[in-house]
Amino acid sequence: MSLDAAAAAAWEPEIARERPALPAIPAGFPDGLALFLDLDGTVLDLAPTPDAVVIAPEALAAIGVIAQRLDGALAIVTGRTLADVDRILSPLRLPAAALHGAELRRC
Repeated sequence: MSLDAAAAAAWEPEIARERPALPAIPAGFPDGLALFLDLDGTVLDLAPTPDAVVIAPEALAAIGVIAQRLDGALAIVTGRTLADVDRILSPLRLPAAALHGAELRRC
């Protein structure tokens, strides 16, 4: 079932819109630990259709900074394809487990 344009424009997720500030990553982040981020409903707000999701520029920048600060120990986990991950997170190219693990990228 898809929404018409007016309904899609008026759709608001029931999730609070306030986003907390990113916590500081402590110096000397322990070796062997990694951060796995789920896209839909976690990093991205839900949308009326899968193609309608957008990522806030601040969130995209924060993910890039965190990946860099963790020396690459950050990966995306999603039911989407790798192509979708790359489109949504462009220009970032991160390690990912896509299609529920059927597609993997280590970078």
